[in-house]
Amino acid sequence: MMRRLKSCEFAAEKQNANPAGLSRGSLGFSLHLAGDTSDIVALMVLEHQTRLHNLITRANYETRQATHLDKSMNEALNRDKEYVSESTQRRIASVGDALIAGLLLANAFELTSRVQGKSGFAEAFSAKEPLDSKGRSFYRLDLQKRLFRLPSSYLILSKHFDGLPEPVMEYVRTELHAILSQEKPLPKGVRMNSSESFAILEMLNEFKSGWLANLDHKVKR
Repeated sequence: MMRRLKSCEFAAEKQNANPAGLSRGSLGFSLHLAGDTSDIVALMVLEHQTRLHNLITRANYETRQATHLDKSMNEALNRDKEYVSESTQRRIASVGDALIAGLLLANAFELTSRVQGKSGFAEAFSAKEPLDSKGRSFYRLDLQKRLFRLPSSYLILSKHFDGLPEPVMEYVRTELHAILSQEKPLPKGVRMNSSESFAILEMLNEFKSGWLANLDHKVKR
């Protein structure tokens, strides 16, 4: 367990993954990984953040590789420069689907009792902004039945996510909207009711204005 947590921390630091304020000392405390000084809530959030950063990085890399290959093949075969091969479409869909599942906390562990930290991390993290017009935040923790209050990752607001290449960003944007508006079924392992999906749509519409397509579509409730 200790080795896993140390690897998790190293991966986050290596990626410069800090949109959540998880770097050492950034919230006035350190993430100690031994003995009674560990904060379990901070480690749970860090594990989530590291996993999501890996998914974002993979989506970025695979998309750039696939589109570069298409560009080379289009030139070699004298095809339209905008042509997108079926292989590239499949690669983008594969990493896009994995990222969407991660953003919606697929297969997230369920808590059987309340989790409490020792350093004040949970309170500081839950208080992070931005807040929407109804006072809701993607940073709000639950810690009774699950880690986050809403089944959606705060990393959708990160610069790392916003830096995705347009082909995979367009795929994620379109598919995510269809899922949240209940036009498509939830990805495997995602637990979300209609009220939660509607709340996430509303929040994304405020935090990332114009990012999701067709937000005027009436959500089934």
